[in-house]
Amino acid sequence: MRCPLSKRHLRELRHNLGRYIGIFALLASTIAMVAGFLVGASSIERIFATIPETYHTENGHFVTNDKIGLAAKTALSDIGVEVKENFSREITTQIDGRTTHVRVFPNREDFNLPAIYDGRLPEGPNEIAIDDTFLSKHSLKLGDSIRLDGKDFTIVGDVVLSDYTALFEKNEDFVMNTLTFTVALVTRDDWNSLEGDSTSYTYAYFVDGYDDMTTAEHVDKQVDIARALTDSGARVTDIVDMWSNQAFFYAGEDVSHDQAIYRVLLYLIIIVMAFIFVVLTAATIEEESAVIGTLLASGYRKGELLRHYLFLPAAVGLAACIVGNVVGYGVCVTPFSGLYYNSYSFPPLSITFNPSVFLITTVIPFAILVLVNLVGLAYKLKCTPIQFLRHDTRKHRKARRGLQLPERWGYIARFRIRVFTRNLSQFGTLFGGILIASLLLLFGLGMRLVISDYVEDMENDLPAQYIYSLKAPLEIDDSADKRAEYVLIDMLGTGDSGHSDEQMNVITGNLLGDVEDVHPVNVGEIPDEVKAQAEKVVMGELELAHKWGDLSETITVYGIQEDSRYWPEFDVSNGAILAGTGLVAKCNVAPGETYGFFNKYAGETYDLTVTDTVGEPANTNLYMSIETFNRVFDNDPEYFSGYVSDEELNLDATYVASVLTPDDMRKIANQMDDSMGDLMNMVVGMAVVIYFIMMYLLTKTVIDRSARSISYMKVFGYRDREINKLYVRSITITVIVSLIVSLPIVIWTVSLFAEVVFMNYSGNFAVNIPFWLMAESVGIGVATYLVVALFHIRAIKRVRLEEALKVQE
Repeated sequence: MRCPLSKRHLRELRHNLGRYIGIFALLASTIAMVAGFLVGASSIERIFATIPETYHTENGHFVTNDKIGLAAKTALSDIGVEVKENFSREITTQIDGRTTHVRVFPNREDFNLPAIYDGRLPEGPNEIAIDDTFLSKHSLKLGDSIRLDGKDFTIVGDVVLSDYTALFEKNEDFVMNTLTFTVALVTRDDWNSLEGDSTSYTYAYFVDGYDDMTTAEHVDKQVDIARALTDSGARVTDIVDMWSNQAFFYAGEDVSHDQAIYRVLLYLIIIVMAFIFVVLTAATIEEESAVIGTLLASGYRKGELLRHYLFLPAAVGLAACIVGNVVGYGVCVTPFSGLYYNSYSFPPLSITFNPSVFLITTVIPFAILVLVNLVGLAYKLKCTPIQFLRHDTRKHRKARRGLQLPERWGYIARFRIRVFTRNLSQFGTLFGGILIASLLLLFGLGMRLVISDYVEDMENDLPAQYIYSLKAPLEIDDSADKRAEYVLIDMLGTGDSGHSDEQMNVITGNLLGDVEDVHPVNVGEIPDEVKAQAEKVVMGELELAHKWGDLSETITVYGIQEDSRYWPEFDVSNGAILAGTGLVAKCNVAPGETYGFFNKYAGETYDLTVTDTVGEPANTNLYMSIETFNRVFDNDPEYFSGYVSDEELNLDATYVASVLTPDDMRKIANQMDDSMGDLMNMVVGMAVVIYFIMMYLLTKTVIDRSARSISYMKVFGYRDREINKLYVRSITITVIVSLIVSLPIVIWTVSLFAEVVFMNYSGNFAVNIPFWLMAESVGIGVATYLVVALFHIRAIKRVRLEEALKVQE
């Protein structure tokens, strides 16, 4: 038998249009935004993963002081390494009023191939193809020209180089540079005619079986390459593996990290949806209880009623899923992907369907909608027809007396309390929804502050104005005669000396880390007072497992001098090992405990006992004396790998791996803010949308349940404004109290949430929410609710007097 209620679908949809629009908007907007981001990010991740094979990207590269000979190439071939010339010239020019460094390569034919966005590769004289990200940052386009070495070059190609997905000028830089650095391609003849500021003799190398090798094996292969070159008379000044090359791997790693944020956000939104669906299902049953009771008494089966009342939520949910995916794939994916394409140089975007994204953004939310409604309806349909007819659908509800309230409270106060107690379940769910929406909002608002606090902590933990990391030990405190000797060795590297290859190999061996009995001496002049304030340090890198998950934290290990002037509060005497405070929060490190620290480059684990914790909350370093460091890691007792200094040191650039200053920390903050700022703004926008929809749907059920009471009050002569004071203001007070009371829970949860989201990032991102940010969060919540209240005021005006005349039983 066909249920006559099927004829009421459209009428019921019109009657509860606001409710179903809310469900539709919540589902569709969530799917569109989250699917748009995750599909865009996963598509970029897939593109990045195919770069090495598609564009024949190098497994790594090394730099020499001059072209290598046939003997060196043969020696490399004997160890399974193929090399390609990847020479470049550095040219300084002016673009947009800024001094800009352009790294110019000749066209590549069979390795490190470019991806072309627009135009073509240079084919004739004075033609150039430039990185896409740089062009967009400077509003340059095809047909424009730039001046290099006194010549005007016409831009004919908008490209990205497969070995430069992020514009890092030097691998040791802490931040990329899209404003004053770029890479470009010209023809071979044009490249030969350019002089530039300098020429880099870089060779891309390819290793047999590279993809099947571990990190430690990659390092071993680099050592083999360096030794083969040195033994063949070549001077190696740098060697970098693909997965240690920031210009290649950094962009892909960033995209992978950010997906965790949206996945966690989605799980929270799904919880909000479940809350809302539970309340709306109960409200539907209560509104239709008399009709359901009549139909059951007339002989209709519960299965027929179940299918009928499930139809509209399922149909609206299905429509929302379809629209959400269409908007997500067709509209949202472009701006979300643009967040990355504005900063990084990926090949052209190709959107691919991701089954896992479809599952978590569409299938699971829709299944929750149907399942919650199904379970709620099935549970309520266990009631008898007489219970439905009496609107008594709460199972096992005991008869209860009316709530006795003191008369001295006044009529309005007592009425508002009764509105609250009568809708306790709705308000309880509203509190849960506000809590989760506040979490999203505060997370979005607070993350920039978390990043700035992190960088401030890192700045405070910097022991000196300059931290120099060296490729090999380099002495600065030596005699003028010693410096003169090494000036000659330095001349040898440029071909200006007649010294022997054996002497050349001494310095090259030191660059590779083979510590000789006598360390090289810095050739630059450094005043005695500057030397006196500088201290030697030794640095390394280890990994320690996070306190949850399968991830690990990358830790910098410092070997410092006992009674150091730069770490005056760090007592590393008697073999003490100190852990940064951030390791306590991130890896559960505790003084007196022993932990296994892993060296991925050597493939070894070191069991170290932590003596005490030191530093700011962001500090995840280990500290020990130089003597302890060299003993633990089996180094020469005199080995060191850097200097800390409050004055700039005039060190031989050949030996300097990196220089860290407070200014670099601020650049890191700016880069993180640039890459995550738009993302956090979208999280805030999403939170406001969820606030609005959730508050509207949940508070609307209170107004709908009270429609008959509102009608009675109108019959008794109450004005709309007076009714608003009783109902809307009761809801308003509940919302404001919920926003304030939920804050401690929200702050604790945001800290936990941030810990999960930033688990993939190095360093500990501690969350400290200031009072003004709490006030801003509450203010946005109140402002959003005030808009919702306007809808409720309008709904109260539309309650008709006839409602009071309808038969209740």
